[in-house]
Amino acid sequence: VARKTEYILTFVSAPIYATFSHTLYPREWNRWIYRIVTSFGLLLALFVLVTPSSVFTYTSYVFTGYAWLTSMYTIGIFSRAALHKKEGAGIFLVTSLVFLLTIVNDTLNQLEIIHTGLYLSLGLFIVTFAQSFSLSSRFANAFRNTEIYANTFRKFFPVQFLDKIAKDGIGSIKPGNAETLIATLLFSDIRSFTSISEKLKPDEVFAMLNQYLAYVEPPIRNNGGFVDKYMGDGIMAVFGAPKPLDN
Repeated sequence: VARKTEYILTFVSAPIYATFSHTLYPREWNRWIYRIVTSFGLLLALFVLVTPSSVFTYTSYVFTGYAWLTSMYTIGIFSRAALHKKEGAGIFLVTSLVFLLTIVNDTLNQLEIIHTGLYLSLGLFIVTFAQSFSLSSRFANAFRNTEIYANTFRKFFPVQFLDKIAKDGIGSIKPGNAETLIATLLFSDIRSFTSISEKLKPDEVFAMLNQYLAYVEPPIRNNGGFVDKYMGDGIMAVFGAPKPLDN
C-alpha cells in the first residue's frame, strides 16, 4: 500500500504542476497540450491504483519519459513568460531547470549509468518551496496594490457612499448594484464665474475657489450632508443618503 501510494502521489504531481503553471500563465499554454499532459498523468495514477505492484512498478519508466516531456514544455512556458516579463516567471524557470536536472539524474540512475541516488522527490520539494515563496510575494504585492487603489479611490469617491456599497472593500463592488433613496441634492456655483475668472490670474482664480469651498463646505457637513463632487466652481452636495435624515 505504501509503495502504491508513493507511485500515485508521484504521478499526480506532474499534472498538478502543469495545472499550476497553466493557471499562472494560461496564454503561454497550448490548450490541447495541457489537456494531454494532465489526462495522461491522471491515467497513469489510475493505472497504479487498479493494478498489482508486479505490474505498476514498470510504469516508472513511462513516467520518467512523461516527466521529461512535461518538464521541457513547462520550461518553455516559463521562458516565454520571462521574456514577456511576467511576474515570478524567472523563479519558476530556475526551479523548473532544477526539477529537470533531478529527472535527468534519476533517469541515468535507473539505466545504471551513474550511481548518485534518486533526487526526484528533492526536486519536487525545491520546486514547491520556491513557488510557494513566489506566490506569497505575489499575494503580498497584490494586497499592497489593492491598498493603494483603495486609498486612491477614496480620494475621488465620497466615503459615505463607499461605506454603503463597499462594506467589504472596493473589490466587493459589483456593476448594477443600485438602491432607491429619497434624498436632497444641493447644486451651488459662483455667479458670473466665467467673466470673473477672465479678469484674474490663474493663482488668483485658484485662491478664490479655495476660499469659496472653505466657506460652503462646513455648513453642508454641519447639516448632515456631504460633498459628492466638485465641478469647477460648482459643488454638488447630498443630504439624506445613504443614511436618511429625520427632516
